[in-house]
Amino acid sequence: MAMSALNVIIDIMKRAWPLSVLVLSMFLVPVSGRCGVRPADTPAAADTTAPRTSVEPAAAAGQAAGGGREQEANNRNGRKSKIRAKVVAILTRDENGRPFGFPGAIFYDRRADETYVVVGGDGGKVVVYGANDFPEVALGRGRGVDAPRALFIGRDDLIYVCQGRTATEPARITVLNQAFFPVKTFPLAGMPKTKNFVPTSIAVNRAGLIYVTGLSSRGVLVLNKDGQFSHWLKPIDMVLGRTAVAAVGKAAENKEKAEQKEKVRPESGIDLSGLPAELRPRVSGKGYPRENESALGPVQVIALKINSHGDLFLLSEETSKVYVYNSSEELLYSFGAKGGVSGKLSRPMGLAIDEKRQVVFVADYMRQAILIYDMSGRFMYEFGGMGYSPGWFRYPTRLALNRKDQLLVSDLFNQRVQIFDVRFAYKFPLFRVPFVYDRSRDTNKPRPMKTSEMRQYLGPGFESGQQAEVKGHAGPAGTI
Repeated sequence: MAMSALNVIIDIMKRAWPLSVLVLSMFLVPVSGRCGVRPADTPAAADTTAPRTSVEPAAAAGQAAGGGREQEANNRNGRKSKIRAKVVAILTRDENGRPFGFPGAIFYDRRADETYVVVGGDGGKVVVYGANDFPEVALGRGRGVDAPRALFIGRDDLIYVCQGRTATEPARITVLNQAFFPVKTFPLAGMPKTKNFVPTSIAVNRAGLIYVTGLSSRGVLVLNKDGQFSHWLKPIDMVLGRTAVAAVGKAAENKEKAEQKEKVRPESGIDLSGLPAELRPRVSGKGYPRENESALGPVQVIALKINSHGDLFLLSEETSKVYVYNSSEELLYSFGAKGGVSGKLSRPMGLAIDEKRQVVFVADYMRQAILIYDMSGRFMYEFGGMGYSPGWFRYPTRLALNRKDQLLVSDLFNQRVQIFDVRFAYKFPLFRVPFVYDRSRDTNKPRPMKTSEMRQYLGPGFESGQQAEVKGHAGPAGTI
């Protein structure tokens, strides 16, 4: 009797088992979902592209590993287009393991796999990071470097350091050898139209010509390989009226003092004594000139790059354009447009040329963003935004690319250099060569540009900020 009763109970339990599992799952699944519990080996748990991730503990004295962020941007047709900008490392400390202050400029040496970071502070210095992003050495007063603004390493492995004025020295270029000992000095004072000239960037071409951009000047100062004056290279565009342009030279002496007196943004809350005046965000501003106050004239250039073919890319903060010249200094085309919305440049400060993927990166200081253009000048993507976490910026300035084609960004007020692995769906332009609207003729049709032409082009042959269409095939390596 007892056995038959037990068999009945067991039989009931077997029949009710599926119902028990169903009821139990109804209670367990919502609980695990509320708590956010996921197995560690699921794709969602392994995702490192979530926005606003926190900085992980530093892997080395000068490096911190970071998360990343994946952004989606709407193109002009309203379609979604993805770009992934993942932070792979963050440089924050100098050779002594201390926070290095304001990183005003950066340079990457592909042959030695080293990163050079120009930082502000007492006297300023250049911190050199090795292949593992570990700070190895710093170049300071003992090496003749006391007011660095930018640097470039030439094909001869000489290090050209732009330096500003000090109490005892004028603005100059200091040349160091591979052992970091100074071997030459090129004073900039006394050269034609270099009164109050303060260098901001430098590049050396294959022929040894030295190209220097600077404050209180218009165009690019060109020196020969011995550091002697050669000529000025001056892009021509719509700038302040001729009277205003002429007045720039007269007002140059007071410009730097006036900028120092202007109030900085109240949210900075940090000591700006070691930061050059041109890198300080200002509350007040004169705004854009009225159209009737503008005229064709030479533009101010804040930064430049030279690609492997010898082409010059000149960036103007004044016009928010990039002017592209060939190795013979013939103007090819220009691109970019001033504005405060997506695809426009408010205050561009730095650029980098990615020859493998055929794109140009531009850092916008005021919009807190990195913009990406294809080589014909069409706007493709942008990423960034103001913030403190990895992937966000507080006044980005200079850019560089390393051997892995990762983008280095000088994140000025966050006092760090962020290293990004940037991937995006490549957008192919309609034409493979730059083209313009021929404004000298009665036509609205674009035509390919001739490199021998030496006249002013107001931009490539498409609307400023226009997106290139996404084609349904793969782009170069490193794109998605």
